[in-house]
Amino acid sequence: MRPVPDDFAALAATMSRAQMQAHYRVRSSTLSAWYVAAGLRPPVPSQQRPAPADFAEHGRRPSAELRERYGCSNELLARWRKQHGISMADGPTARPVPEDFAIRARSSTNRELAEHYGVGRALISRWRAKCGLSGGISTYRWKVPTPTQVGARDSSLAGRAADHLRLPRAGSWVVFRCDAAGTADPSGGHFRVGTRLMTEDEMIQFAERKGFAAFPADALGSSRQHGAALS
Repeated sequence: MRPVPDDFAALAATMSRAQMQAHYRVRSSTLSAWYVAAGLRPPVPSQQRPAPADFAEHGRRPSAELRERYGCSNELLARWRKQHGISMADGPTARPVPEDFAIRARSSTNRELAEHYGVGRALISRWRAKCGLSGGISTYRWKVPTPTQVGARDSSLAGRAADHLRLPRAGSWVVFRCDAAGTADPSGGHFRVGTRLMTEDEMIQFAERKGFAAFPADALGSSRQHGAALS
């Protein structure tokens, strides 16, 4: 049998049995023998493992940090937190509600909000509750604006990007200018793209991902040919 490593006792105080076995790359029987040779009591099964003495102090830290610190699973962390009456929903490490959330939430689904902010839908629901908002919108709740709402043709860069998104090859999106709250406004600085609320820059970038080019190659080529003919 391999001799007991010099750092075995130190690591055994902070790592689970599974972590120790993975760290030393030995069989379970060898690890058990090392515990005995070092005069240590093998760790109890995770289901029966009591919370560490300092858990009440550190229990609100991120789960990933605690898993590494205590060598435990998410399920065990949840049990320890429950035992100590620790709730992560309103803890000091909980992510605060973004400043623009209330505006976006009025015109976006929970899925879209979760993708935009990079969080889970459960957190989106908690943010909605804190802002006093209803639990999400329906994709079909919004009316398509009439031509009088859209106004005259927009020849700006953003207007041309919007025209591109309306094309079948780009997805036939319903696109119109609006204000920051998502209400149709021909002079607004935002765009509704389907159920999404976007700024001009966000909408143009979205259109570019759908094939929009601010200066199409064929247009540039025609311009160069015309300039050469004049010269």
